[in-house]
Amino acid sequence: MKRKSNHKKYKFTYIKATVGTLFLCLLWLRGYTPYEETGENFFHITLNGQDMGTLDDKDRIDELLLQARKNVASESDELVFMRADMTVVGEQVLWGEADSEEDVARRMEEALRASGIPLYALESGDPVNEFDIIGFSVGYEMAYTAML
Repeated sequence: MKRKSNHKKYKFTYIKATVGTLFLCLLWLRGYTPYEETGENFFHITLNGQDMGTLDDKDRIDELLLQARKNVASESDELVFMRADMTVVGEQVLWGEADSEEDVARRMEEALRASGIPLYALESGDPVNEFDIIGFSVGYEMAYTAML
């Protein structure tokens, strides 16, 4: 008795599977976007040792700090020194959620208010706004414009 070979059946199944796989690969490659390094795109902000949040625009961080300083300074009639030790750490991420600019600016204002030191005399420690006269000493003539 002669055995029937399924060689043609296996060959046809192999060709169908190969063509189907190639077709699916072509469809998948069409929508594939290769990974590109874009550099730092996610920035963690720390001000005076407190975490302020994260933003995705490094240039905007300095503008927010400047605006927070203006807001805090406008609330007071006297001269106030604010310690602003800001650290910005950037990293490259594929996916992340940044904080809103309003939240970061509000946190910056709170940190600056907490570090506000009124201007005081070195010897007595009295606030400057209690003095009748305040004198300045200028080392040389070119420093006059810096006082203005």
